[in-house]
Amino acid sequence: MKVIRPVIGNDLGRVARRPRLPRRGGSRAALSSVMVLAATLIGLSSTAAGAAVPRSGPAPVIFSFTGRPQSLPYKGGKVSFSAKLKYATTCTISVSPGIKGLPAAAGCKSQSFARKVALPKHSTGSPITYTFLLHVRGKGGTVTAPSVVITVGAAPPPVTFSPAAISFGSEGVGIPSAPITVTVTNNNPSTQTLGSVFIAPVVGTDTGDFQVTPGNCAGAQVTHRQQCRFTISFDPTGAGARSAQVYVLDSSWGPMGTNAVLHVGGSGVFAVASLSTTRLSFANEGVFVASNVKKVTLTNVHSVSLSIGTIFTQSANSVDFTVGSDNCEFTLITIGKSCTFYVAFTPTGEGLRTSDVVIDDNTAGSTTTIPLSGTGVFAETTLTGSALSGSVLSFPGETTVGDSTSETVTITNHSNPPVTLRMGTAVFGGTNANDFNWVPGNCTSATDQLLAGESCSFTVVFTPLEPVLRQATLTFADNTITGYEELMLSGTGTS
Repeated sequence: MKVIRPVIGNDLGRVARRPRLPRRGGSRAALSSVMVLAATLIGLSSTAAGAAVPRSGPAPVIFSFTGRPQSLPYKGGKVSFSAKLKYATTCTISVSPGIKGLPAAAGCKSQSFARKVALPKHSTGSPITYTFLLHVRGKGGTVTAPSVVITVGAAPPPVTFSPAAISFGSEGVGIPSAPITVTVTNNNPSTQTLGSVFIAPVVGTDTGDFQVTPGNCAGAQVTHRQQCRFTISFDPTGAGARSAQVYVLDSSWGPMGTNAVLHVGGSGVFAVASLSTTRLSFANEGVFVASNVKKVTLTNVHSVSLSIGTIFTQSANSVDFTVGSDNCEFTLITIGKSCTFYVAFTPTGEGLRTSDVVIDDNTAGSTTTIPLSGTGVFAETTLTGSALSGSVLSFPGETTVGDSTSETVTITNHSNPPVTLRMGTAVFGGTNANDFNWVPGNCTSATDQLLAGESCSFTVVFTPLEPVLRQATLTFADNTITGYEELMLSGTGTS
């Protein structure tokens, strides 16, 4: 009988060759390996060969793995998954977090995979994300496709806002906007018990830029389709975009209550002020003599209102300068409008005097500043009179006790700055002060001012109380270098 040798694989017509034995001196292990290989090639059983040889093949390939749609509303729905494959036998799809029915395996020898997966309704206050994986098995092993992410949205809050979001646009820094009314509607069939109405920050912003008035919402019980209202205003504390969130605590939604959120935003803008002068310089002024006032006009030249607070002087010689305002302080200057204020210089000392006018406003830096300067100069005077020698006024002869005699004294300004006489400060001193009196004449009894070269006169009256030498002093203030004038008075009384 003719013996037919086995044919291996698709190598038809070829006879399997007997494996070549190792040369003499080879190891037993090598010999055993060759025997196993020979058994495999001729189709012997594993028992006959002495060991099982696993089957192998090309590794499976995943060309694509997709899911549609990529997001679903909070009510959930079905997602269709598909994949294009090669060398695949079994496909298994899994998901995290887990849902009923997954993981699940299916045959995919057709080199394609298709399956619909139902995602459940989601009722919490934030979206949930599902991550799906496709594992493909073939003769050459198992591979996993890149994950597919599907999002199920958060359930809408039982209450909604109208408007749904608020943008205040551009507002001047420090200037409150007009309030906007927000309507809260209960869309839930059951009554909603509202808690507090408050503002919570968005990262990097300041909640102080927005102010909420709860209206009739805080603590309200709102039945189905009924409403409550609150207001919100915008008062930016700085420039640039500002944003925050308004929260209404809905105590009925969920075991601990849930916040319904309203997003609010706006932009803060610094105002810009234009001044008619950026510096005020005063000419030489007599010490304690007030200058003429200088007028300053302030104009709003920007797109938001200019808010003016106090206007004051500060720094070294601030008491030497005074500020008056027609219509500037504590006012709002609308776009393109102006206001005016005035500055006067009254030096309290000699030499250069400096200060600043400071305007509290809502410009960048929160203030507008004007430097001030002026020079104080002491006045120079002379005192003259028929009975006057230097600063000594002597009444001639003798005056009977109880009678009176008088002498006139003239004050003349011999300097450019005016002389300010404070005759109201006149005081008699010394041992016999009660023996002397005075009459202001044209120097007035309070304050008089003598311009360069001008004079005024007053009278000193002597009425001796005893028949002996009587002495006293007369002093009054002015703006000379000493700050006062002093006369030494003397007269003799007789019986």
